[in-house]
Amino acid sequence: MPAVVVLTLALCVLLSGHHLSVEFYALGLGTFLIAARVFSPFDLGKGTRSGRMHKLVSRVLLEWSCVVGVLVFLAVSFKLTHVFSRNIILSWFAATPIALLLTDSLRYPVALAWIALMVAWPVLLAVALAIKQSSAGPVLFKQRRYGLNGEEILIYKFRSMTVCEDGAEVAQATPQDGRVTPLGAFLRRTSLDELPQIFNILEGKMSFVGPRPHAVAHNEAYRKLINGYMIRHKVRPGITGWAQVNGLRGETSTIDKMHQRVQYDLDYLKNWSLWLDLKIIARTALIFFNDGNAY
Repeated sequence: MPAVVVLTLALCVLLSGHHLSVEFYALGLGTFLIAARVFSPFDLGKGTRSGRMHKLVSRVLLEWSCVVGVLVFLAVSFKLTHVFSRNIILSWFAATPIALLLTDSLRYPVALAWIALMVAWPVLLAVALAIKQSSAGPVLFKQRRYGLNGEEILIYKFRSMTVCEDGAEVAQATPQDGRVTPLGAFLRRTSLDELPQIFNILEGKMSFVGPRPHAVAHNEAYRKLINGYMIRHKVRPGITGWAQVNGLRGETSTIDKMHQRVQYDLDYLKNWSLWLDLKIIARTALIFFNDGNAY
Protein backbone atom coordinates (compact mmCIF):
# COMPACT_ATOMS: atom_id res chain seq x y z
CA MET A 1 0.00 0.00 0.00
CA PRO A 2 2.76 2.57 0.76
CA ALA A 3 4.28 1.89 -2.65
CA VAL A 4 0.93 2.69 -4.31
CA VAL A 5 0.85 6.02 -2.47
CA VAL A 6 4.32 6.98 -3.73
CA LEU A 7 3.61 5.79 -7.27
CA THR A 8 0.46 7.91 -7.33
CA LEU A 9 2.51 10.91 -6.23
CA ALA A 10 5.01 10.27 -9.02
CA LEU A 11 2.20 10.03 -11.55
CA CYS A 12 0.66 13.32 -10.40
CA VAL A 13 4.03 15.06 -10.63
CA LEU A 14 4.74 13.75 -14.13
CA LEU A 15 1.24 14.51 -15.43
CA SER A 16 1.62 18.09 -14.21
CA GLY A 17 4.66 18.49 -16.47
CA HIS A 18 7.27 18.50 -13.69
CA HIS A 19 10.31 16.28 -13.27
CA LEU A 20 11.00 13.94 -10.36
CA SER A 21 13.23 16.23 -8.32
CA VAL A 22 15.16 15.75 -5.10
CA GLU A 23 12.20 17.24 -3.25
CA PHE A 24 9.96 14.54 -4.75
CA TYR A 25 12.22 11.74 -3.54
CA ALA A 26 12.35 13.28 -0.07
CA LEU A 27 8.56 13.57 0.08
CA GLY A 28 8.15 10.08 -1.37
CA LEU A 29 10.48 8.53 1.22
CA GLY A 30 8.80 10.37 4.08
CA THR A 31 5.34 9.41 2.86
CA PHE A 32 6.37 5.78 2.43
CA LEU A 33 7.62 5.59 6.02
CA ILE A 34 4.49 7.26 7.39
CA ALA A 35 2.13 5.11 5.30
CA ALA A 36 4.00 1.96 6.34
CA ARG A 37 3.22 2.81 9.96
CA VAL A 38 -0.42 3.79 9.34
CA PHE A 39 -1.65 1.18 6.86
CA SER A 40 -2.27 -2.24 8.32
CA PRO A 41 -3.28 -5.66 6.96
CA PHE A 42 -7.03 -5.81 6.68
CA ASP A 43 -9.33 -8.78 6.32
CA LEU A 44 -12.77 -7.98 4.95
CA GLY A 45 -14.08 -11.08 6.70
CA LYS A 46 -17.54 -12.46 6.24
CA GLY A 47 -20.71 -10.59 5.46
CA THR A 48 -22.59 -9.27 2.48
CA ARG A 49 -20.78 -7.92 -0.58
CA SER A 50 -22.04 -4.40 0.12
CA GLY A 51 -20.91 -4.71 3.73
CA ARG A 52 -17.41 -5.82 2.73
CA MET A 53 -17.20 -3.01 0.19
CA HIS A 54 -18.24 -0.48 2.84
CA LYS A 55 -15.51 -1.75 5.16
CA LEU A 56 -12.93 -1.51 2.39
CA VAL A 57 -13.84 2.08 1.48
CA SER A 58 -14.04 3.18 5.13
CA ARG A 59 -10.67 1.65 5.94
CA VAL A 60 -8.88 3.24 2.97
CA LEU A 61 -10.37 6.70 3.56
CA LEU A 62 -9.64 6.61 7.30
CA GLU A 63 -6.02 5.47 6.98
CA TRP A 64 -5.24 7.82 4.08
CA SER A 65 -6.76 10.72 6.04
CA CYS A 66 -4.35 9.92 8.87
CA VAL A 67 -1.40 9.97 6.47
CA VAL A 68 -2.56 13.29 4.98
CA GLY A 69 -2.99 14.75 8.46
CA VAL A 70 0.58 13.86 9.42
CA LEU A 71 1.94 15.26 6.14
CA VAL A 72 0.06 18.55 6.52
CA PHE A 73 1.23 18.88 10.14
CA LEU A 74 4.86 18.35 9.13
CA ALA A 75 4.59 20.70 6.15
CA VAL A 76 3.17 23.52 8.26
CA SER A 77 5.54 22.91 11.16
CA PHE A 78 8.67 23.00 8.99
CA LYS A 79 7.33 25.61 6.53
CA LEU A 80 7.46 23.27 3.53
CA THR A 81 4.12 24.20 1.97
CA HIS A 82 5.86 25.99 -0.92
CA VAL A 83 7.92 22.96 -2.09
CA PHE A 84 5.20 21.53 -4.37
CA SER A 85 2.45 23.33 -6.20
CA ARG A 86 -0.96 23.21 -4.59
CA ASN A 87 -2.47 21.54 -7.69
CA ILE A 88 -0.03 18.62 -7.49
CA ILE A 89 -0.68 18.05 -3.80
CA LEU A 90 -4.47 18.32 -4.09
CA SER A 91 -4.60 15.99 -7.09
CA TRP A 92 -2.38 13.52 -5.21
CA PHE A 93 -4.59 13.67 -2.12
CA ALA A 94 -7.69 13.05 -4.26
CA ALA A 95 -6.26 10.37 -6.56
CA THR A 96 -4.56 8.23 -3.92
CA PRO A 97 -7.74 6.80 -2.30
CA ILE A 98 -8.95 5.75 -5.76
CA ALA A 99 -5.58 4.10 -6.51
CA LEU A 100 -5.62 2.36 -3.14
CA LEU A 101 -9.16 1.09 -3.65
CA LEU A 102 -8.37 -0.23 -7.12
CA THR A 103 -5.20 -1.95 -5.90
CA ASP A 104 -6.87 -3.40 -2.82
CA SER A 105 -9.87 -4.47 -4.88
CA LEU A 106 -7.66 -6.68 -7.06
CA ARG A 107 -7.65 -9.04 -4.08
CA TYR A 108 -11.45 -8.81 -4.02
CA PRO A 109 -12.48 -9.01 -7.71
CA VAL A 110 -16.19 -8.54 -6.97
CA ALA A 111 -15.54 -5.08 -5.52
CA LEU A 112 -13.48 -4.10 -8.56
CA ALA A 113 -16.13 -5.57 -10.87
CA TRP A 114 -18.74 -3.19 -9.45
CA ILE A 115 -16.40 -0.28 -10.19
CA ALA A 116 -15.78 -1.61 -13.71
CA LEU A 117 -19.51 -2.00 -14.29
CA MET A 118 -20.21 1.59 -13.24
CA VAL A 119 -17.57 2.81 -15.69
CA ALA A 120 -18.34 0.47 -18.59
CA TRP A 121 -22.15 0.37 -18.60
CA PRO A 122 -22.51 2.91 -21.47
CA VAL A 123 -20.19 0.79 -23.62
CA LEU A 124 -22.08 -2.39 -22.68
CA LEU A 125 -25.37 -0.77 -23.67
CA ALA A 126 -24.00 0.62 -26.96
CA VAL A 127 -22.50 -2.72 -28.01
CA ALA A 128 -25.68 -4.59 -27.11
CA LEU A 129 -27.78 -2.23 -29.24
CA ALA A 130 -25.31 -2.48 -32.13
CA ILE A 131 -25.44 -6.28 -32.10
CA LYS A 132 -29.23 -6.29 -31.99
CA GLN A 133 -29.43 -3.95 -34.97
CA SER A 134 -26.69 -5.54 -37.10
CA SER A 135 -27.57 -9.26 -37.14
CA ALA A 136 -30.20 -11.78 -36.13
CA GLY A 137 -29.69 -13.71 -32.94
CA PRO A 138 -29.18 -13.12 -29.22
CA VAL A 139 -27.02 -10.29 -27.91
CA LEU A 140 -25.14 -12.55 -25.52
CA PHE A 141 -23.26 -15.73 -26.35
CA LYS A 142 -23.29 -18.21 -23.46
CA GLN A 143 -20.97 -21.19 -23.33
CA ARG A 144 -20.16 -23.88 -20.79
CA ARG A 145 -16.58 -23.78 -19.56
CA TYR A 146 -14.61 -25.00 -16.57
CA GLY A 147 -14.04 -22.73 -13.60
CA LEU A 148 -12.43 -23.11 -10.18
CA ASN A 149 -11.63 -26.76 -9.37
CA GLY A 150 -13.02 -27.87 -12.72
CA GLU A 151 -16.57 -26.80 -11.85
CA GLU A 152 -18.70 -26.22 -14.95
CA ILE A 153 -19.70 -22.57 -15.32
CA LEU A 154 -21.59 -20.56 -17.91
CA ILE A 155 -19.56 -17.64 -19.28
CA TYR A 156 -21.01 -14.61 -21.06
CA LYS A 157 -19.66 -12.85 -24.13
CA PHE A 158 -21.14 -10.49 -26.67
CA ARG A 159 -22.16 -12.57 -29.68
CA SER A 160 -19.63 -12.05 -32.46
CA MET A 161 -20.61 -14.95 -34.75
CA THR A 162 -23.66 -16.15 -36.62
CA VAL A 163 -23.55 -19.38 -34.56
CA CYS A 164 -23.59 -20.12 -30.82
CA GLU A 165 -21.71 -23.42 -30.55
CA ASP A 166 -21.64 -25.23 -27.20
CA GLY A 167 -21.80 -28.91 -28.01
CA ALA A 168 -19.48 -31.89 -28.09
CA GLU A 169 -17.49 -30.23 -30.88
CA VAL A 170 -16.64 -26.52 -30.91
CA ALA A 171 -14.60 -25.17 -33.81
CA GLN A 172 -12.11 -22.46 -32.84
CA ALA A 173 -12.18 -19.13 -34.65
CA THR A 174 -9.71 -18.86 -37.52
CA PRO A 175 -8.48 -15.95 -39.67
CA GLN A 176 -11.14 -14.87 -42.17
CA ASP A 177 -13.67 -17.09 -40.37
CA GLY A 178 -16.99 -16.90 -42.22
CA ARG A 179 -18.95 -17.31 -39.01
CA VAL A 180 -17.72 -13.97 -37.64
CA THR A 181 -20.03 -11.01 -38.32
CA PRO A 182 -18.58 -7.65 -39.49
CA LEU A 183 -19.36 -6.10 -36.11
CA GLY A 184 -18.12 -9.25 -34.41
CA ALA A 185 -14.72 -8.88 -36.08
CA PHE A 186 -14.36 -5.44 -34.51
CA LEU A 187 -15.54 -6.68 -31.11
CA ARG A 188 -13.08 -9.57 -31.15
CA ARG A 189 -10.17 -7.43 -32.34
CA THR A 190 -10.74 -4.91 -29.52
CA SER A 191 -11.76 -7.54 -26.91
CA LEU A 192 -15.05 -5.72 -26.32
CA ASP A 193 -16.80 -9.08 -26.73
CA GLU A 194 -15.31 -10.09 -23.36
CA LEU A 195 -16.91 -7.24 -21.36
CA PRO A 196 -20.01 -9.23 -20.22
CA GLN A 197 -17.66 -11.43 -18.21
CA ILE A 198 -17.79 -8.64 -15.63
CA PHE A 199 -21.06 -10.32 -14.63
CA ASN A 200 -19.24 -13.65 -14.27
CA ILE A 201 -16.92 -11.91 -11.80
CA LEU A 202 -19.91 -10.50 -9.90
CA GLU A 203 -21.22 -14.06 -9.68
CA GLY A 204 -17.91 -15.12 -8.12
CA LYS A 205 -17.16 -17.49 -11.01
CA MET A 206 -14.28 -15.57 -12.62
CA SER A 207 -11.58 -13.01 -11.84
CA PHE A 208 -10.04 -10.20 -13.88
CA VAL A 209 -6.73 -12.09 -14.16
CA GLY A 210 -6.25 -15.82 -14.40
CA PRO A 211 -6.01 -18.67 -16.89
CA ARG A 212 -8.50 -18.13 -19.71
CA PRO A 213 -11.37 -20.66 -19.57
CA HIS A 214 -11.77 -23.02 -22.52
CA ALA A 215 -14.94 -24.60 -23.90
CA VAL A 216 -15.87 -27.87 -22.19
CA ALA A 217 -15.30 -29.74 -25.45
CA HIS A 218 -11.74 -28.39 -25.68
CA ASN A 219 -11.02 -29.17 -22.02
CA GLU A 220 -12.08 -32.77 -22.45
CA ALA A 221 -9.89 -33.12 -25.54
CA TYR A 222 -6.73 -31.46 -24.23
CA ARG A 223 -6.79 -32.98 -20.74
CA LYS A 224 -6.05 -36.32 -22.43
CA LEU A 225 -3.18 -34.92 -24.47
CA ILE A 226 -1.31 -32.56 -22.09
CA ASN A 227 0.03 -33.62 -18.70
CA GLY A 228 -1.04 -31.29 -15.88
CA TYR A 229 -3.65 -29.58 -18.05
CA MET A 230 -6.34 -29.53 -15.36
CA ILE A 231 -4.02 -27.96 -12.75
CA ARG A 232 -4.78 -24.59 -14.40
CA HIS A 233 -8.26 -24.85 -12.83
CA LYS A 234 -6.88 -24.51 -9.29
CA VAL A 235 -7.71 -20.78 -9.49
CA ARG A 236 -10.64 -18.87 -10.93
CA PRO A 237 -10.36 -18.23 -14.68
CA GLY A 238 -9.73 -14.67 -15.80
CA ILE A 239 -10.76 -12.23 -18.50
CA THR A 240 -7.05 -11.90 -19.31
CA GLY A 241 -4.05 -13.98 -18.33
CA TRP A 242 -0.27 -14.45 -18.36
CA ALA A 243 -0.43 -16.59 -21.50
CA GLN A 244 -2.53 -14.03 -23.40
CA VAL A 245 -0.11 -11.12 -22.79
CA ASN A 246 2.76 -13.34 -23.94
CA GLY A 247 1.38 -13.84 -27.44
CA LEU A 248 -0.72 -16.95 -26.82
CA ARG A 249 -4.17 -15.49 -27.26
CA GLY A 250 -6.66 -16.83 -29.80
CA GLU A 251 -6.61 -20.00 -31.82
CA THR A 252 -4.49 -22.95 -30.66
CA SER A 253 -4.09 -24.63 -34.03
CA THR A 254 -1.53 -27.16 -32.74
CA ILE A 255 -0.99 -29.18 -29.57
CA ASP A 256 2.29 -27.35 -29.10
CA LYS A 257 0.51 -23.97 -28.91
CA MET A 258 -1.90 -25.25 -26.28
CA HIS A 259 1.00 -26.81 -24.38
CA GLN A 260 2.77 -23.41 -24.33
CA ARG A 261 -0.40 -21.73 -23.08
CA VAL A 262 -0.77 -24.27 -20.28
CA GLN A 263 2.88 -23.77 -19.27
CA TYR A 264 2.30 -20.03 -18.93
CA ASP A 265 -0.85 -20.71 -16.89
CA LEU A 266 1.06 -23.01 -14.53
CA ASP A 267 3.86 -20.44 -14.28
CA TYR A 268 1.23 -17.88 -13.25
CA LEU A 269 -0.05 -20.20 -10.51
CA LYS A 270 3.45 -20.79 -9.15
CA ASN A 271 4.51 -17.14 -9.16
CA TRP A 272 1.26 -15.32 -8.41
CA SER A 273 1.48 -11.95 -6.71
CA LEU A 274 -0.55 -8.76 -6.71
CA TRP A 275 2.17 -7.07 -8.76
CA LEU A 276 2.05 -9.85 -11.36
CA ASP A 277 -1.68 -9.22 -11.74
CA LEU A 278 -1.03 -5.49 -12.14
CA LYS A 279 1.66 -6.24 -14.74
CA ILE A 280 -0.75 -8.44 -16.71
CA ILE A 281 -3.47 -5.78 -16.62
CA ALA A 282 -1.01 -3.11 -17.80
CA ARG A 283 0.25 -5.30 -20.66
CA THR A 284 -3.33 -6.17 -21.61
CA ALA A 285 -4.11 -2.45 -21.93
CA LEU A 286 -1.06 -1.95 -24.17
CA ILE A 287 -2.11 -4.65 -26.66
CA PHE A 288 -5.83 -3.87 -26.44
CA PHE A 289 -6.11 -2.54 -30.01
CA ASN A 290 -3.05 -4.22 -31.51
CA ASP A 291 -3.18 -7.98 -31.04
CA GLY A 292 -2.66 -9.95 -34.22
CA ASN A 293 -4.06 -13.10 -32.61
CA ALA A 294 -7.48 -11.54 -31.98
CA TYR A 295 -9.78 -12.66 -34.77
